[in-house]
Amino acid sequence: MTAPTVLLALAALTAAPDAARDPIRLAVTRDAWLSNAGDEADGNNGAAPQIKLKSYQEMSLLDFDPTPLLGRVVVAAALHLRLSAAPLLRRVTVGSIAAPWVEGDGRSYARVAGASTFLHAKFPDLPWTLDGGDFCRVVLGQGGTVWKMADASPPNPQRWQTIAVGPSVIAARVAGVSQGFLIFDDTGTEWVRQKETFTSEHMPNRFAYSRDQNSASAPYFTVTLGGVDSEPPLAVAEIRSDREGLPAGEALVSWTTPRDRGAAGVAGFFVSVDGKAVPQASVPKAKGRVSMRLRDLALVAGADVAVSIRAVDGAGNIGKATTARVRVSARRPAPLPDRAPVVSNAAAPLPRLAGAEVAILDELDKVQPETGRIIPEPSPGYEAANHLWSARDSRISLHAARNEFVAFQVLVKGRNANLKAMLAFDNPKVRAEFGRYALVATKLGPLPDPIVPLGGLEDRGVGDRSKSQSLHAEVYVPHDVPPGDLKGMLTLSSGSETLKLAVTLRVWNFTLPDVLSFLAEMNCYGLPANERDFYRLAHRHRTSLNRVPYSQGGLVADGCAPIWDGKTLDWTAWDQRFGPLFDGSAFADLPRKSVPIEIFYLPLHENWPTPIEPNYNGGYWADRAFTANYRLAFVSASRQFAAHLDEHGWNGT
Repeated sequence: MTAPTVLLALAALTAAPDAARDPIRLAVTRDAWLSNAGDEADGNNGAAPQIKLKSYQEMSLLDFDPTPLLGRVVVAAALHLRLSAAPLLRRVTVGSIAAPWVEGDGRSYARVAGASTFLHAKFPDLPWTLDGGDFCRVVLGQGGTVWKMADASPPNPQRWQTIAVGPSVIAARVAGVSQGFLIFDDTGTEWVRQKETFTSEHMPNRFAYSRDQNSASAPYFTVTLGGVDSEPPLAVAEIRSDREGLPAGEALVSWTTPRDRGAAGVAGFFVSVDGKAVPQASVPKAKGRVSMRLRDLALVAGADVAVSIRAVDGAGNIGKATTARVRVSARRPAPLPDRAPVVSNAAAPLPRLAGAEVAILDELDKVQPETGRIIPEPSPGYEAANHLWSARDSRISLHAARNEFVAFQVLVKGRNANLKAMLAFDNPKVRAEFGRYALVATKLGPLPDPIVPLGGLEDRGVGDRSKSQSLHAEVYVPHDVPPGDLKGMLTLSSGSETLKLAVTLRVWNFTLPDVLSFLAEMNCYGLPANERDFYRLAHRHRTSLNRVPYSQGGLVADGCAPIWDGKTLDWTAWDQRFGPLFDGSAFADLPRKSVPIEIFYLPLHENWPTPIEPNYNGGYWADRAFTANYRLAFVSASRQFAAHLDEHGWNGT
């Protein structure tokens, strides 16, 4: 769409509506504000005379009666708030809420039984989601919710401000897949620079009057309606299910979003299992082919259940139910070990290799090679007996799940040139690799930090003062290794001498998932030419490498952004470089297989796709300081990025 076309479309939308399209005014019927700060997280402000917006710390909930909108297409909408304090509303998100909530009659963060708080849909017993989630789990894209941000209008003389609300957000409430509206401050901290004077206001408290103040100041919505829509969506089709690898009582159900026979469009779904409604926060948003995890529903392991799905459109018309029989998982993994391995505290002399004592330590222990000091300070006898090792029995004891790495440190208390190591198990699928703790200079002297492959670069600045060295042994247990006890042998050699230490490995009867359950993110501003090796190293060790593609000076690194000609993006080189990270093919031969990278910085930035300097016109407030073309370029590049990632199915990152 060209810039003139965009402007004409905007003009058409903002032109004065005719009488048939005059906005309907809808009073707010309930409101409350929530806080996630400390003890306030279980406080309720449902009867406060104000609602509050304070970045991600405090937010508000509103609702209206959607009955007047049933059967009509929502064309446009706005929220009207009257300020009750000095800070203006700047950019505000209005989004749907995927769970019921209770306004409550609290003030000053009072704890009110049965009222909604940040931590509880009903304090103190009912969380927002079945698995105990807080309010974040039912808003801003979670739980199938939708949202839109917009700049608030300048205040009028009575200090009213208006925020545009996405029609899909209103339609979700009409459809019944939303229970109201989240009001969220997207601006947070404000700053002003006037010549060489810079002032900042950290996360100001933004207040507007609530409905509990008085009717003249109460918030309200205006909604512009289009045509009548009394036609429900078509029935859901192509329901599929899968239970492979899922815990008992769970299944993954997927289906295709049907076409709506009217103009409102499909807004969501209602799902029931054996006649019992599934909470809306567990139901996906309507878009293409969707999937839903049946979990936390107390279903009997291996049961055959009836899953019924109905599509609903933005005018509130509900389609016919489609029912499918779904078999949930009967898999009952063995219980986790209920006690820690027994540690022998028996004192014993350390075994020796070529005149040097050998001990087995935790991989995270740091040994100062000049003084022998161990950090953190261990208990007496630690080198001879600890959670991994018994010098008395000359035995190393390891425990691992399948698809898990376990490691230990081999401390050699003496200078041994050409130290070599080998570890073999009676199951050849279990393999070990060795590295060396490289030393770095610290105020405590040299300390081990990175682990480098054996035979790599030598330590610098250690000289002849080093009295010990450490090897890092890392063992990986593949997915298909049977549970039970394995036997192994660690063989250390120095010159013509060898030392053999017995190793036992207990493989637990469960497997770590390939997809990470939480992200251990490692940020960086640059990578060497062989950057994919670093992504692979992080992937192998269950961490997420995430490169910032631009510098503090605003320059985007070569190749980290697709080529921009002012209108469109050329993806050729960018896809070749980063596509294997998004589709997982760069990791196909690694333990977690083809799981894509979990997180990735896009190059969208103040200085890309358009340089910022020529567009600064002396204004002091974010978007209002830039030209229209600068903003349009950023929006266009953002949309093209979203479309490109979606087109390739790169949605796992």
